[in-house]
Amino acid sequence: MKINFTIDKQSSLRIILYTPEVYVEPTHWHDCIEIGYCLSGKGRFYFGDKTYAVQPGDVYVVNHLERHIAVSEPEDPSTFLFLLFEMVTLEQIDPDLTMPFIYKPEEFDNRIDAEHPIAQEIGVLMKRIWRENQQKQTAYPKIMRSVLLLICSLLDRYSRETRILSQTSRVLSKYNAIQPALTYIRKNYHEELSLEDVAAQLSLSPSRTRHLFYETIGEGFKTYLLHTRVNEAKRLLLQTDRSITDIYLQCGFQSTASFYRAFKKNAGMSPVEYRERSLTRALTHDYEKMEVLLQ
Repeated sequence: MKINFTIDKQSSLRIILYTPEVYVEPTHWHDCIEIGYCLSGKGRFYFGDKTYAVQPGDVYVVNHLERHIAVSEPEDPSTFLFLLFEMVTLEQIDPDLTMPFIYKPEEFDNRIDAEHPIAQEIGVLMKRIWRENQQKQTAYPKIMRSVLLLICSLLDRYSRETRILSQTSRVLSKYNAIQPALTYIRKNYHEELSLEDVAAQLSLSPSRTRHLFYETIGEGFKTYLLHTRVNEAKRLLLQTDRSITDIYLQCGFQSTASFYRAFKKNAGMSPVEYRERSLTRALTHDYEKMEVLLQ
């Protein structure tokens, strides 16, 4: 499933405090870049076929295409700071800063171990962003954005030290090639779309477009389109009180049955359960414990 986050326009980012569930939910992806910093506890982080054991101080990097999900250990649930921002924010400032987030998932190590000095620096900086966002003193959006750029610069340094340049160049080429198709889908997901429509945006044959989807994001056009529609439904379920019928029609589904089937397959529960569970969860976080971790 795809999850959508609202990015603050002033700071160009969003930072959230989050405790993953203790059971494995369906993997998700979203339009923004995500950097996770484990504050406490234990768990696992799944990225496609990769699995990492989570420990406090770990930093995790995921781009806007790779599927992932974090899970807490029942006896010692993990707590994370997640920093989210759009790729275009970096592209407008310095394209080189996008390189840590352009990778081939099966060859990329998403974790920076807690013992690495860069992980430790990033942890301090993410806590700084959190405090700025909470206190909202004069010029805090500018400070948050400046700290974000420092974090990305550290990741760029780390990436250059650990990755092979030739591999990055090949991945970048495919990444740039598929972007017009992804943009087209995000703008027109509520309409009837075909592989031929998307191929036309790339000036490629449908067959080559199909292969480009699999090579770049690991799934086909139809699956990507379906996840995009479910993502928008999730956003509307959480941010509005609109009826489920209104929601599925706006998201491009043709019937209640097809919507419920797709939603449950991707979210692991019905739309009604998703809306109710999200509201309940917002009331049960131990915020006092989390504030101590952020000192």
